[in-house]
Amino acid sequence: MTEQLRQWEKEGHLGRMKDSGNFAYVREVLVHHVDDGTGDRLFGLATSQGHVQTLLKLGVGEDEVGLTDLRETCRTMLGNNVRPWYWSCRVRLGVTPLDCKSHIVFTSNN
Repeated sequence: MTEQLRQWEKEGHLGRMKDSGNFAYVREVLVHHVDDGTGDRLFGLATSQGHVQTLLKLGVGEDEVGLTDLRETCRTMLGNNVRPWYWSCRVRLGVTPLDCKSHIVFTSNN
C-alpha cells in the first residue's frame, strides 16, 4: 500500500525549485504564529494530514493507522482545555520571470 503514497524529501524542495529553471528567484523563509487549541483540535489536525487521509481512503481502519489510540491520548493529555500552540512554518517562495502568466508561487510545510 505504501507504494501508492508519493512523497518528496522536504529538505530538497528549495533545491528542486531552483533546479527546475522555472523561477527567476527562490527563497525560503520561516513564519511564526500563535494559535489556541484543544485535544480534539489536535486530533483533527492529525487526521487531516495527507498520508493519513490517503490510508483511510484506501480502506485502512482507524485502529490500524493508530487513530483510536491517538484520539484517546489527545483527550487524556489535553482534554478540552484551550492551550496556546506555537507554530513555525517554512515557506518556499518562487518568483517567475515577468514574461510568465503566474508571477509568484509558494510551497509550505508545517
